[in-house]
Amino acid sequence: MVVREYDYIRGNTALAPERKVKEQEVKKKKKQVKKEFDWKNNRVKIISSAVIVSILGVASLSIDSYVYKIQKNLSNLEVEMETELAKNEAMKVDLLKVSSLDNINEVAVNGLNMTYPDKSSSITIDMSKNYFDHIKDKKETNTKTNLIAKIANWMN
Repeated sequence: MVVREYDYIRGNTALAPERKVKEQEVKKKKKQVKKEFDWKNNRVKIISSAVIVSILGVASLSIDSYVYKIQKNLSNLEVEMETELAKNEAMKVDLLKVSSLDNINEVAVNGLNMTYPDKSSSITIDMSKNYFDHIKDKKETNTKTNLIAKIANWMN
């Protein structure tokens, strides 16, 4: 069978004849257009995916570096804390040594040349009697408190 390029209509030929397009050519063109469109879409998808992955990578690296800095500071603080605790323990031991009564007695007698008091060098005072009657409190000499006391007594 012969495939003709033009399809004629019986009878009236006044209209321009339409050219037959082969279905295979149409399918080829559609496939080619679809391929180009898919390739353009794939390029856009690949580039956008690459951009997103790179942004996430940079964000991850920055967060990791921040965490690393914090961990480093924490380890430095822990080392400093251990040394300060060791110094504190050493100071407690020294304080216990110095605060013992034997050590205080030894420093007083040998280092400061102090002696125990004798009965002849000591004075005893009877504190049951008020020897300081003549000294007035500063509160009583204050005029404001006297004025308030006078007003309070007058109201009663």
